[in-house]
Amino acid sequence: MHLNIQSMVSTFDELLVTIREYSFDVVVMNETWMKNNPHLLQYVSIPGYSSLFRNRDIVRGGGVGVYINNSINFKRRCDIEQIEPELEHIWVEISGRNKNSKLLLGVMYRSNRMQDFQTWIDKSENIISHLCSVWDGLLVITGDFNIDLLRPDLPQVRQYMDMLESLNLHQHVEQPTRTTASSKTLIDHIISNIPNRVTHTGVLPCPTISDHDAPYACINVRITRFEPRFKMIRSERQFDEKAFLEDVAALPLNLVYSVDDEDEKLEIFNNLLKSSIDRHAPLRKVKITRPPAPWLNTDDIRQLQAERNKLRHLAHETMEDSTWQAFREIRNKIKTKIKQVKRSFYRKALSSRKPKDLWHTIYRILHPSQKRISADPNILNHHFSTTSQRLLGLSPSLPNYLRNLINTLPDNASQSFNLRPVTFQEVLNELKSLRSDCSTGPDQIPVKYVKLAAEWIASPLAHIINHCIANNSFPKSWKLAGVSPIPKTDHPIESDDFRPIAILPAL
Repeated sequence: MHLNIQSMVSTFDELLVTIREYSFDVVVMNETWMKNNPHLLQYVSIPGYSSLFRNRDIVRGGGVGVYINNSINFKRRCDIEQIEPELEHIWVEISGRNKNSKLLLGVMYRSNRMQDFQTWIDKSENIISHLCSVWDGLLVITGDFNIDLLRPDLPQVRQYMDMLESLNLHQHVEQPTRTTASSKTLIDHIISNIPNRVTHTGVLPCPTISDHDAPYACINVRITRFEPRFKMIRSERQFDEKAFLEDVAALPLNLVYSVDDEDEKLEIFNNLLKSSIDRHAPLRKVKITRPPAPWLNTDDIRQLQAERNKLRHLAHETMEDSTWQAFREIRNKIKTKIKQVKRSFYRKALSSRKPKDLWHTIYRILHPSQKRISADPNILNHHFSTTSQRLLGLSPSLPNYLRNLINTLPDNASQSFNLRPVTFQEVLNELKSLRSDCSTGPDQIPVKYVKLAAEWIASPLAHIINHCIANNSFPKSWKLAGVSPIPKTDHPIESDDFRPIAILPAL
């Protein structure tokens, strides 16, 4: 909640009634002009609230203040105020239920009497950009900025909004906050770095308190938990590479040579290979309850976790102090070890010279999606399949049109492009050079097992490819792709917020 108080002492009773009526957790005010007069500070104390003030030393007026409900844990961040001491600002860190649910609240006041606009915007950008880089929680900035957002064409407004946009900040107040007989202005702002945490904003009329109305915001400080989701993975707990290769070697892959249709050949090949994979690494449905943490997949941590679990079980059985002490020691050792490997993982990932690896780490590890995609697959499918029609106004070509186009080509056109048959060694080399991190396509055959079995499947696979070349055909199952909608934004709402990624069979 932000209140801009012009003549607070004479109207404090009305302010107190307003605060009690709406049960605000945090109340912010500008232009306190009380200095450090203990009588004035005592007069404006509010039962059940703690107060913080930062007033001007010499010049009358100005200053900022905050009232915080006594039920809220907070601490004043004087270190932030010292970064740009000439600015009129005050910062408060409010703690949530855990270390991740925290709010950094800043109150700022811009006065033309104290600083010209360019000086103020430069200093403000300096401190806010610093906070955006070092603060990993919710950041909210409010106050009287004396920048009228109802006049977006003004150079000052454009520069101010450009600063907010460059720092990925959002201004929430949309209604005028100061109304006179001849004008309406929006000069009191509420800014945040995570817009979806601000569930509601509005402006309360306060004619008896100030000539400014009071913008307010309902803010959810609690961190968004990782929403559980289900995923099909290959279970490799009892996977034996030697047994798998022996099984693949015994497959009747010669059946591929006994049929003439390329679709039947590929169906036989896929079914035989997939059945062997299913026997040694069956698919199972798992529940993903937390974001990916690849730094935990180390032998040292797994061994420590196994020892911890044994000691915890033993401690509950024996209830001996020595066992409990041993359990606590190894538990603390695991915490220290995890911090070390996590720090090492980040340092190594972010220092990579491969941009693809770097962005993969940032988007999948450092910035995971907290919620599952809830969009309707049918709506997304229609949206993706009609992209050309929406953008270019073109309809898909009919098969007859394509055939007629081919028939109009000159007779020697067919001689200008030919595919030669492939060899066993070429197919084998291609199989072994496949990227192991490729996603599994609709045929449910992962690249990992294809590469393991490359020596045994290269020959029937070369036969299928050569049959397709000789007959100018292509298997239907290799034309199918699973389309994965990847969100372009943190909180996708419309179909345009998704990017379609086609996942073809690895082969």
